[in-house]
Amino acid sequence: MHGLGVLVTPQYCNSIAKDILANMQVLALQLAKIHQQQSPGAASRIFTSWVAQTALWQLKLMETKSGSFGKEEEQEKEMQRRMLLPRLAENLASKCIGAPVEGELASAQREVYFLYLRTLEYQNKWREMLDLLQSSVFKASEETGVSLAPKQQVLQKKAECLQKLERYEEAKLVFEELLNDYPDNYTNWKGHLACSLAAHGNEDGGYSSTEKYVHRILEHAKGDKYPKRGPHLMLVELMTARINQQRANGKVVAIETVDNAINAIMHYGEAFSVQVSCAFTDLQPHVYTTLQHCSNKQVLQIIQWLQKMRDLKVTEDPKELRGQHRTYIFSVKMTHVILNKQPDLMDAWLPDWKDLVRTWKKTHLIDSPVQVELSSMCTAAPQILCFSP
Repeated sequence: MHGLGVLVTPQYCNSIAKDILANMQVLALQLAKIHQQQSPGAASRIFTSWVAQTALWQLKLMETKSGSFGKEEEQEKEMQRRMLLPRLAENLASKCIGAPVEGELASAQREVYFLYLRTLEYQNKWREMLDLLQSSVFKASEETGVSLAPKQQVLQKKAECLQKLERYEEAKLVFEELLNDYPDNYTNWKGHLACSLAAHGNEDGGYSSTEKYVHRILEHAKGDKYPKRGPHLMLVELMTARINQQRANGKVVAIETVDNAINAIMHYGEAFSVQVSCAFTDLQPHVYTTLQHCSNKQVLQIIQWLQKMRDLKVTEDPKELRGQHRTYIFSVKMTHVILNKQPDLMDAWLPDWKDLVRTWKKTHLIDSPVQVELSSMCTAAPQILCFSP
């Protein structure tokens, strides 16, 4: 534990981390041998797993300092260690897994299994990882109904292995299983899309496959009090991805494709700008892509929609007022993006700075939660005022 304390101390970690890890590995190995001789069991497994873990830490350290070794002899030694350490870690971790021993906690058993998975991952042994993840080890117990590790964690590892093995259709089904339970996890949506595109050779069929699944999730979620952002944002990404696809293929981007992207952006803005402050950040890259291919009529459609969003209803409800201010900030920021791209529209569509200041002042009349929005408004104000005549 003292070794770990030194490792996280900035003035020491860079210069002596390598020696500390090597000493920790030797010490843990000695303790494992002692416990194995005296009372083989949970303690012996813990120390053996520590030896494996310190080997992985040494590998991590080598990766961060790659190319920084001086002499050729030192570089050769480091290469040999880099080849040896993953096999050593795997061999030691394999001795820690199996049927639980007396005194071993379920959490400790879970950790050593995931340690073993990490040793396989370092060596790109995706087939072995998948076999272990699909084994009875990670299935729920018939007696208790409890599994060794959370279902989400196991499925994400399984999907990763299938992707690495280029079994994209199977990986896509695993992502769908994850998204059924966690539809707001955008990483899983990205994984689903990547598998769909890989399975269909990056053709439109890949986008269509994910789009169908998005609509299936949205249909199932109808009536939810709080809609999930994940599937809606994936729809926006799919629409703008089709713009990029047509452009990459040397085609003229179809008006219908741009319209679909605009509609998806507007739908997302209306649904989530009132709920979360990050709605603008979510849409910003997609807005940039779409604006590059918008006609003047389509740009006006967006900017008129944004103007309507700044028409605030009279309310005394602090919650509603906070939501209105989020939408207002969203609208101002989006308008600023468009006017930067279309400066000829500035005279006609620049938000009135007096209205902006009035709305800004109202944030001081509401208690603390809306003060978070004040910082966003402070950022937006100078951007608008600097354009004003």
